Amino acid sequence: MESRGANGEDYVRGNHAAGLSRQLDSQSLAGDRPFKHPALADHEDDLEECIKAPDTVRESLKDPKVHLYYKKSGKTYVCAVIRQTDTQTGFVVTAYFTEKFKQGTELWTK
Repeated sequence: MESRGANGEDYVRGNHAAGLSRQLDSQSLAGDRPFKHPALADHEDDLEECIKAPDTVRESLKDPKVHLYYKKSGKTYVCAVIRQTDTQTGFVVTAYFTEKFKQGTELWTK
C-alpha cells in the first residue's frame, strides 16, 4: 500500500513478521537505487514481498543496523539489504538473488 510522507515523498509501508515497521522510499523499489544484480530490476513485486513477508531476517555481521531479508523465489531467494535509519524506518541498500544466506545473527524466521 502506498501513502505520502510528510515531505510529499511516496512510501511503501510494510510490517514484516519480526514486528519491525519499515517505511521505504518507493524510489528504492522502483529501481532508482543500484541493485547488485540487474536481473532483479523487473522483480519489484518480489522485492516488495520479500520486505513485507520475509522467510528469514538476519543482522549483518559488519553493521548491526543492516538487516538482510530473505524470501524464497523459485529455486533461489530474493535478498533485500535494508539499512535502518531508526527503529521504524529503513531504506533498501541493494537487492539480489542468492542461493544461500549470508552469515549473521538470525533475528527472525518463519
